Amino acid sequence: MLTIQEFSTSIANGKKYITTIYRGSEYTLVQGAFGWTIWTRRIGYGGSTHAGSAKRFDTLADVAKSCKAFGAAEQIITLAYGA
Repeated sequence: MLTIQEFSTSIANGKKYITTIYRGSEYTLVQGAFGWTIWTRRIGYGGSTHAGSAKRFDTLADVAKSCKAFGAAEQIITLAYGA
């Protein structure tokens, strides 16, 4: 079975947010003043008020090592900065 993972991007308050759904959770990646942050939300736990958790990373390579939802570092860099 072939699964196609979709990514969406949005810009709010001058920041670019990259969102995807992977294995039952919604992941949102955003760059802040102190690195990159991934916010998670378990889809099965309820509505948008379920905050989930957050984890901060120094580089996009660290994101790729720890979070499979966004793929390899090259893919994350393309999503964050464009082709």
